[in-house]
Amino acid sequence: MKGQLEARGISYSYGERQVLREVSLSVRPGLFTAIIGPNGSGKTTIFKNLLRLLSPQKGSVLLDGREIQEFSRREYARAAGSVPQNPALDYEYTVEELVLMGRYPHLGRLQRLSSRDREIAREAMRRADVLNLRHQRITRLSGGEAQRVVIARALTQEPRILALDEPTNHLDIRHQTAILGLLKELCRDREIAVVAILHDLNFALSYADMVLLLHEGAVYSSGPPMEVLTPRAIEAVYGIEATITENPFNGKPHIVYRT
Repeated sequence: MKGQLEARGISYSYGERQVLREVSLSVRPGLFTAIIGPNGSGKTTIFKNLLRLLSPQKGSVLLDGREIQEFSRREYARAAGSVPQNPALDYEYTVEELVLMGRYPHLGRLQRLSSRDREIAREAMRRADVLNLRHQRITRLSGGEAQRVVIARALTQEPRILALDEPTNHLDIRHQTAILGLLKELCRDREIAVVAILHDLNFALSYADMVLLLHEGAVYSSGPPMEVLTPRAIEAVYGIEATITENPFNGKPHIVYRT
């Protein structure tokens, strides 16, 4: 099945400061992969390498066995959708106009948007809970609303891979759980490969199928969340004592920190 993204031995430095040390990661169709780690551990740098915003100084990134640098910009945009942490939304587009831009990689030169393109965008807005905002100017939205609009635009691309940098940033609790639930649903129902940087370890524990834990630019551990997010690993990487207990609402594992 198409849609497997692999980072193989990625190393990257900013000047003399090395921020990634031979990091490998496999993002597979139908799975939600979370990238976690403290500030400065290299999360955003590996994310940018996956999206061609940076080029590996050592190692390679492959989509379905092909180096991503070999893809044209349009071709890669059809395969991979992205949601940055703080998107620049400075233009006076409406929400609907911005979301419809997600269809552009699928259009030929001078080809106009079809009724199907508009329906795909409408469904994406509905799923991201911004359909009621479709006529609003994006510059007048709150940070949380803007975040959901950018997620809707990425869904409108119909990508095989969806990469998100802190997708719950700016969102209230209700929308945090709704967006993460939607990402999990896309993995299950559409076999999309989702990779997301998460700060909340309990979100990683609850929603991710696979976790990559970074520490000082290297892979500390990777695998299923219950194997990676152990009290020993949390203390070693984050410097805080923790224990795993049971969430009283759903019976699932839940991390509790010593305060």
